Amino acid sequence: MCEEANDVEDLEHVFKDANAKPVKISYAVLKSITKNFGQVIGRGGFGVVYLGELRNGMVAVKMLSTHMDLSDKSFSDEFGNLIRLKHKHIVRFLGYCAESQGEMMNTKTIYSC
Repeated sequence: MCEEANDVEDLEHVFKDANAKPVKISYAVLKSITKNFGQVIGRGGFGVVYLGELRNGMVAVKMLSTHMDLSDKSFSDEFGNLIRLKHKHIVRFLGYCAESQGEMMNTKTIYSC
C-alpha cells in the first residue's frame, strides 16, 4: 500500500509540474484512480481511454489494444516521442504502466485532461 501511495504522489507531482518527466505507475494505482476502469471516455484504433481522478485534477488513462503488434523498439520509439512532445493543444504524457498483474498484457498511458 505504501508503494501505491508513492506512485500516486509521483503522478500528482508530474501532473502539477509541467517540466517533470513521466513516471512508471503500478497497475494497482491505475485501477484505483480509474475506479477499476469504470468510465470510458473514448475509444479508437489504438485502445480505450478511461477517466481517472487525482486529488488535483482529472486524467485520461489509455489502455492500448491487445490487438496492436508493437515491438519493444516501436514501443520505445513511441514512448520517446510522447515524452518530447509538448504543445498547448496536445494532452501531456504523465506516465505509463507496463505490468499485467496476471492479466493479458496491456500497456497503459496516462495523460492530463
